[in-house]
Amino acid sequence: MSCIDSAIATALNLPIINESTVSGAHGAGKVNVHLAQIHFPSFNLTQYGRFCGVHLHAGGQPHSALLGRTFLNKMTMTYRGNTGSVMLSFRQLSSSS
Repeated sequence: MSCIDSAIATALNLPIINESTVSGAHGAGKVNVHLAQIHFPSFNLTQYGRFCGVHLHAGGQPHSALLGRTFLNKMTMTYRGNTGSVMLSFRQLSSSS
C-alpha cells in the first residue's frame, strides 16, 4: 500500500476512511488510512486510492510519500546497488492484457 506523511495528510485535510496496522523496523502500529491521489506528470499517471498516514518526516525521513505495489505494479523498477539509484519506467498495458 502507498503511504503519505501523516502531517502532510493532516495539513491537506485528506479524509480518513479507515485504520490499518502497518509494520516496520520498530514493529507494528495502527495508522490512519486516507483517501488521496498522487499525480506523476512525467508518466501522465494519477493514482487514486488509499494511502496510509505514516510518520515519515517525524522519523527523520526526507520523503513525503512511499509508493506501494498499487502504484508500482504499472512500473519496471531498476535498482543499482552500487550507487543506490532507482529508475522507474512505465509499461503500457495492451488492450489484450
